[in-house]
Amino acid sequence: MAVEQLYGWSPNPAAVESYLNAPDNKYPVFTASGAQLKREYEKKDTNLALGIVACNPNWQRGAQGIGDCVSWGLELAGTALVAKQCLRTGNKKMFCEVATEPLYGGSRVEVYGIKYGSWEDGANGAKAAEFARRYGMHLRKDHSKETGNPEHDLRKYDAKRAKQWGYYGCGGQRDGGKLDLLAKNMPAKTTTLVTCFDDVAAAIAGAKCPVTIASNYGSSMKRDKWGQCKWDGSWNHQMVLLAVRFGPRPGARCFQSWGPMVASGGEDPNESDFGKYKFMSGCSWWIPASDIDRICKQGDSHAIGDIEGWKIDTFDYSQNFGLVEG
Repeated sequence: MAVEQLYGWSPNPAAVESYLNAPDNKYPVFTASGAQLKREYEKKDTNLALGIVACNPNWQRGAQGIGDCVSWGLELAGTALVAKQCLRTGNKKMFCEVATEPLYGGSRVEVYGIKYGSWEDGANGAKAAEFARRYGMHLRKDHSKETGNPEHDLRKYDAKRAKQWGYYGCGGQRDGGKLDLLAKNMPAKTTTLVTCFDDVAAAIAGAKCPVTIASNYGSSMKRDKWGQCKWDGSWNHQMVLLAVRFGPRPGARCFQSWGPMVASGGEDPNESDFGKYKFMSGCSWWIPASDIDRICKQGDSHAIGDIEGWKIDTFDYSQNFGLVEG
């Protein structure tokens, strides 16, 4: 499949505006909502992806089959939050990835209050975040016994199912709203528009929460000797930021959804995480802070929170968690 068929971000300023003005959205913009957090958090390099591989050392990044990138970016944000909760409670066995297909369908149908979506691929970052907040997320498990619908076995990604649900909504044509009800067991507590790198850094390092980025940023996916991929090209695409660094080359670590080994090149020799762990290096790279600013200015990037409001989370991602290099 041509890479252009996998982009899938549909810019929609009106949808973003309705998301920001929704009566139940208590924290619409990070500039105001996270102001205190931004003043008080410690500017310490933070890697949320370590939580995922601590729970599942065999984790590999999956790959889209259609233009459902918006759901993949949000999925990995949700998966990072699931991992944090598992490590916080000391129960790694409870770890499970978040499913993409419900997020894709819900961001195109339910959240707009319509009956049908479109057979054309694409979604909006704000509406996906709104679905995660208003409805919730689903783990990549077999939910068919709970709903009585065999289509709700979500243990394995299915591009055909994503396509169908993109038209019929979360759960598919014969869902009857049952899968939507299950999502309420795992909502995103807070979703907020980020407008600059400083917002992104505070969300990741301060609140220990990921950030989805939807924009036309594109790159070679070939990292320079510092692990960076500067803006070079154009993708209408959503990805996710799971790490932030400060120091002489501030930036955020971007994770792709085109497979486990799409990125290549160098890694910063001063980094303690990336490069050692091939499962992270193969699908990710650093984006410089100046490019993160440009991405956020396109107005559809969102911090995804697991607690109500933006508060400092002292969970320590620098501990080892028993990780195995490889």
